[in-house]
Amino acid sequence: MDKSSARHELQFKRAAMPQEQVINNSRLIVQHILDSELYKKANIIMGYLSFGKEVSIDLVLQQALADGKIVCVPQVVYGSNFMQAVRITGLKEFCLDKFGIRTPMEPYEVIRPQTLNLILVPGVGFTKCGARMGMGKGYYDQFLPQATQAAIVGVSHSLQVAVAIPTDEYDITMQYLVTERLLLACDKIL
Repeated sequence: MDKSSARHELQFKRAAMPQEQVINNSRLIVQHILDSELYKKANIIMGYLSFGKEVSIDLVLQQALADGKIVCVPQVVYGSNFMQAVRITGLKEFCLDKFGIRTPMEPYEVIRPQTLNLILVPGVGFTKCGARMGMGKGYYDQFLPQATQAAIVGVSHSLQVAVAIPTDEYDITMQYLVTERLLLACDKIL
């Protein structure tokens, strides 16, 4: 199966999930993240602002702020394949971009990728070995190699985890994967 067909199939599976299942999965995933040593040891965390039926990690971001951690989310420079980490101080300081996705409002502080300790990455599909399929724009694939000190965790509903997905040489592999079932390092349970 080619990448476009695989992406479409995985997007369809996620879109077909009942909203109650998305909420329940998100709650369990948040707990796995907060219970992990990866979270506990991290001082500077990059999450994301969920869209549609992506796993919502808003509660991780809220807890990290309450714990005194530096928290940032992606901010895409539209018209380019460039993404940057932007610091947030709460979850109410957003506007909707042209795609209806929550995005930080200016002015904002850009956090250098090299300073991040933990990055929570959404995706359309993953494998247990860390292969990731995103939306196809390559934002994370260009950003993640700069985050040399960060643990990189794919965040996914278990129905998005496939035995194999098509990848290219520039696709960045996740170090960890978290679903509503558990948190994995490659094929090992943490």
